[in-house]
Amino acid sequence: MSLRDKFVAAQHGQTAQDTFSDRRQERDSFELSLTAYYTSIEQLTKGAWRAQDLDRPRRNVLSFYGVGGVGKSSLLRKLEQTIGPNRQAPKHWPEIAVPFKTLVPINIDMGRSGISGIEPLLVSIRAALMEAGVSTPAFDIFLAAYWAEVHPNETLKDRVVSGSKLGQITDKLGLEAHVQSAIGDIASTVLGFGTLGTSTYEIIKLIIKKAKTYSLRNGAFKDCQMLDEILAEVDDSDALKLSAYLLAWDIEREQKRGSLGLAVFLDTVEEAASEDLDAIEQIIWLLPNVFFVLAGRNRLSWSERWTLSDRLPGAQGGWPGLANNAEAEPRQHLVGNLSPEDSHKFLSSSIPTAAIEVISAVKQASDGFPLHLDLSVQRFRQIEVLREVVPKDFEVSFEQLANRVVRDLSSQEQLALMACCLFDSFDEELVQVTAGLDVVGPVRELFKRSLLESGTDTFYGYSLHNVLRQALLNSNDMGMGQLSFSDWRQFAQRGVAELKLRRSTCSRSERRFIVSQLAAIMVTFETGMIEFQEVADRILANEEWHQNFRIGRLADLRRIDLDSHNLHHAIVLATSVVMTRQERPRAQVVWELKNLVKWHDGASELDFARYCLGESLRDIGEIHESESMMNLLAYGSGVWAKRALRGQIHLYRRAGRFRTIEEVLRSRVLEIPYRGRLMGDLYWTQCQLGKAFEHYSSAAVLAQNADNASEEALNIASMCFVDSWLDSSSISQYRERIETVLDGASHSFSNLMLMVAAVLASEDMVQARHSYDELVRVASAIESTSAIAYGELGLAFQGAVSNAPDVVEGAFRRVVDSSDGVQFVYIAWIIAQWLHSPSAESVQALEPQEWCDEDVLTRWRDLPSLRQEASRAESNGGE
Repeated sequence: MSLRDKFVAAQHGQTAQDTFSDRRQERDSFELSLTAYYTSIEQLTKGAWRAQDLDRPRRNVLSFYGVGGVGKSSLLRKLEQTIGPNRQAPKHWPEIAVPFKTLVPINIDMGRSGISGIEPLLVSIRAALMEAGVSTPAFDIFLAAYWAEVHPNETLKDRVVSGSKLGQITDKLGLEAHVQSAIGDIASTVLGFGTLGTSTYEIIKLIIKKAKTYSLRNGAFKDCQMLDEILAEVDDSDALKLSAYLLAWDIEREQKRGSLGLAVFLDTVEEAASEDLDAIEQIIWLLPNVFFVLAGRNRLSWSERWTLSDRLPGAQGGWPGLANNAEAEPRQHLVGNLSPEDSHKFLSSSIPTAAIEVISAVKQASDGFPLHLDLSVQRFRQIEVLREVVPKDFEVSFEQLANRVVRDLSSQEQLALMACCLFDSFDEELVQVTAGLDVVGPVRELFKRSLLESGTDTFYGYSLHNVLRQALLNSNDMGMGQLSFSDWRQFAQRGVAELKLRRSTCSRSERRFIVSQLAAIMVTFETGMIEFQEVADRILANEEWHQNFRIGRLADLRRIDLDSHNLHHAIVLATSVVMTRQERPRAQVVWELKNLVKWHDGASELDFARYCLGESLRDIGEIHESESMMNLLAYGSGVWAKRALRGQIHLYRRAGRFRTIEEVLRSRVLEIPYRGRLMGDLYWTQCQLGKAFEHYSSAAVLAQNADNASEEALNIASMCFVDSWLDSSSISQYRERIETVLDGASHSFSNLMLMVAAVLASEDMVQARHSYDELVRVASAIESTSAIAYGELGLAFQGAVSNAPDVVEGAFRRVVDSSDGVQFVYIAWIIAQWLHSPSAESVQALEPQEWCDEDVLTRWRDLPSLRQEASRAESNGGE
């Protein structure tokens, strides 16, 4: 519950009460919008329009937007409660008429959903419909197929973060079992025979094969026009968004049977990534028979853009309700400060003993800002038990009011509140240690006073509202005398020490969160930068990347601008770039890192940034710049010098200098960390796949013992890669191992190597081409030139196995045309061994390579035949 929802004076026998700020105008807009939605669904049931009409303007979004702290989240919760099963409306609100026989509300907070992306939105809608007894057969077919492809070794329960609202829904309702049961019912009708003992994935494959003919000959799905198309590309990047079309079809079917409405409350929309926000727009567009209530900081600009036709073919309508000049509900509303009338109602009901002069003083000082009003209520209750409350008590700014509220806490409670300000989220023990308290009692008393919110973090239970947090962080006086920078620094030092202790014993995912907190505290209060350097080196050396790594919030609240000219700031900024680089275009990463390191030429503290800069330069094909950076580091000392030696070996492999690699690996054994993976990389290029597998396997064990998640994951992915040349059955097992090892972190090249393996393991050219296209799409997005080259090799191999010379020729040409005459020429040489009638000129034009022995190309030439023999043996064994 937020600060505005539950301000309370817990001392002196007073009990908590809800002090939600009145929003009568917004309540009336919601009721009018709900009525308009009901009228629209009535027209749908009479055949006036269909949910599948893509050219129909959409009027299914009510939007509330405004700055943080004005009560948007509280508003959404209250609106949901007014139409929920218990109908708990604020006492000063008239009851909202709910015209539907069944109205299903669901609240999704993009900042607290538990999983990133748009999966929680669709899965939550599906779970809410299941709870209401509404079946969704078309969407269930897709969901099961999508989950089997995208999360082959995860259940729905595994994917959802434990303890999140979505996790509670899926646990409570048994969503996965429900979907599987529905699939079984559908299959018995579609396939015409029982499926007992058949896996859900196999059932889905059979359904998809028959979907087209079934949808034409059976009335159940005949008007679900995009079913075949969506199921045909279930693992495509747009499939998840397009599945909303199937959900809309399912809901429409139920709406025509009875009075059914669905109201989705989507909060903190600004927390969604830009690509997710675009996806949310498309999903809402495809669900015109669902009512959406959105809240966020920014006004939706959907109506100002052109139509969705470029991203969603056939979608020609617009969003008339979201335009600036829209008058009819639902539309967009700026949620600002409360009106004087609403402020008066709120204060009169919250502090009924207050004199009218006091209420007037609060109204004038707060200007209707909800958090200011809530603090005033807290302050009033503190004063009235001691003396008479007078207007002058409230003729102060928000910051002064916050200080006075804090001043009336005990000294130990004040210390605890200061400690809370340092963290994005916290628990009792962290606050106690940071505050320097001997006992936890004052912390618990502080928690009882409802100055805190429920934490949004996975690991710790509480957080402090950012508006109040900012006021306190920048305060010079909280009743304990002047607060100097050194006072804050002492708190920071204790907090850093506690986080470092936790880092040594916690899970990998919690460790990544702790590092982000350490970075924020250290750079804001200039403390422990040496310790942070050690922490950052450990995290970055182990490549524990995380896309949500954030370090700027505390500094922003403290009003500190991070400056790349400042070495300490540059270290933290570089850490942020490196931690989030895995899924980002490498050229952007190169630009950001260059602009950080250029100001600190001699600073060894930024060697990790230089190394990652060299890697990113290599990824985009800038081999000479990358080599210069790796050479510079290799002449130094420490962990990054050793890693730079590895970087040099990767560059040698790109250039086909295999004998050089062999010599370096033999002569500098002790200097090269995780040498086994480099040996595996060497052996597979020489078509010695068994030896390569052995080295990758040994390196994975060493990485596991060293708790290096990304190194272990990459070795497992490499094992899958070499295994897939002759065995097409084990990719899912490797993928499951990698996901377990990474524990939520991101390592893009492990994923790309699995995608290359999928090309190699394909059962036919159609599947190989599909896997190749998806690999190229993903690799191109992050500019990974090596993954694309490996994809060409895999596709050419499949062409050789399938006797498709045009495929081999095409891959050969693309590799040659994209090469600068140095990089990946060895791949062109390998592919040339499979050409049916290679042009002498085209092969002779290739630069000679440093093969380790004279039989390498012969082994590559024979490999497709070995794959064919293995496939025949497997087929004969199956019979």
